[in-house]
Amino acid sequence: MPKWSALFLIAVSSGSSWLMACSCSVQSVPKAVKGADVVFRGKITKVDYLDPERTVTLVNGRTSPIPRRFQATLAVSRVWKGPVGQTFIMYTREGGPDCIGFYSEVGKEVLVFGATELADDHFLNSVDNQGQQHHDLWYGWLDLLPKGKSITSPIMCSLTEEAVYAEQQGWFNRLGRGRAPQ
Repeated sequence: MPKWSALFLIAVSSGSSWLMACSCSVQSVPKAVKGADVVFRGKITKVDYLDPERTVTLVNGRTSPIPRRFQATLAVSRVWKGPVGQTFIMYTREGGPDCIGFYSEVGKEVLVFGATELADDHFLNSVDNQGQQHHDLWYGWLDLLPKGKSITSPIMCSLTEEAVYAEQQGWFNRLGRGRAPQ
């Protein structure tokens, strides 16, 4: 999981807005591999944004950007798990304050622990000053993809990280040699 992610919370109390940082426990490499459908090293070669830039107005009147969804194309150099070819497409979104998100810089090399799921609706909830819950931050896929389409996204709170950081942590050594992409 990218170091820069943070937990998304909207406060109910007077005048407060975004709160706490994202908190994920550090996994061991074997546990991270076991929990992933795909594990590979790749370089981001293309990012296609699927949403326009938008903001949401918070309870206190301030605005905050809504992370945009995008399709990331990666040139794969090494594979440790799953059916991964030389090019891999991931559906994800910009990192936000909720532990979800992925890098969007073309040229960045990353270690990916991904999960394959079916396209569906997802909502982040906020609560107003009267305690009413709202489904106002939608980041599902059904407006772009048919329901049930198989997509792969980086796993929240996994060891998905920049390759240089993964190297420093010794994760590639723990992963072993791996194989060339199919």
